[in-house]
Amino acid sequence: MFIRDFVEIIRLQNELKKEVYIEACFPYNVFKHFDKPFLFEEFDWWLSDKSWPLLKEIANYYQDKYILIAPLDHKKDLKKFYKRFGYVYWAKVPLTATKEDYLNLLVQSPKEEEGYDIMTLSSKVIIASSSLKWIVYAERGAEIGVLSGNYFNEVMKKLDNIKTMQPFDDVIESTSVTFYNKEQFLDFKHLLVKNYKIYK
Repeated sequence: MFIRDFVEIIRLQNELKKEVYIEACFPYNVFKHFDKPFLFEEFDWWLSDKSWPLLKEIANYYQDKYILIAPLDHKKDLKKFYKRFGYVYWAKVPLTATKEDYLNLLVQSPKEEEGYDIMTLSSKVIIASSSLKWIVYAERGAEIGVLSGNYFNEVMKKLDNIKTMQPFDDVIESTSVTFYNKEQFLDFKHLLVKNYKIYK
């Protein structure tokens, strides 16, 4: 499932840049084209087998060929990894994959180097459809990830696994421990709500 062609990585990076502000981070809106609704969950939820049923359901709805997992490391870091191990820890996950397959992929390291896996190395991650009609952006520093897509207001009504996601207020409260003080957290929450039009 890992991508072994560095030219393909560059091509996919360029495609992602058309849809996402790669250098941006929370609380700013990272999406260039998607609008409400935006669905939030904890970072660790997205990088676990708990999210796979929803990801697979969305991909099937949009008739995707695969799901792309793309940690947003700098090109030079990806190139170093590629030169050392012969692949990059970006992956195309087939829709036939199980929850166990997905989790195994997230924790898979090169045989000679433990801890060089997606779950351990990733600080910012894109999970997206092959067509980029829906995208998840997740960020370890903020401990959250956000999902949106084309015509998503209608799509989400047809997805059973949306029910497995927490309400926004619960997700954002769970991130409060990552801030030095309550004032800093409230400023972050205010900007996040404003930029993603949460309550409008």
